[in-house]
Amino acid sequence: MRISNTLLLILATSQIIGLGACSSYEISSKGNHIPYVDLAGDELAKYQKDAVTCNEKVRASYGDGYAYQNDIRDVRACLVQKGYVLLS
Repeated sequence: MRISNTLLLILATSQIIGLGACSSYEISSKGNHIPYVDLAGDELAKYQKDAVTCNEKVRASYGDGYAYQNDIRDVRACLVQKGYVLLS
């Protein structure tokens, strides 16, 4: 019984540490989000320009209060509106 309580405490502690790492990762991950695409040449250059434009648009709409998950979703939506097909 004592071993199982110790094991449970260790597992709970590791989960809390893991959640803390995830939340700090989110804060440090804010910034440009450009989904990977399989394009080349002029198409890739156009996509990269469009992705930068979408990132700037999203950042301007949220200001300092945007959340990373919202950033990803909104940048992807902007790119889809521009005609790109994003998988996953």
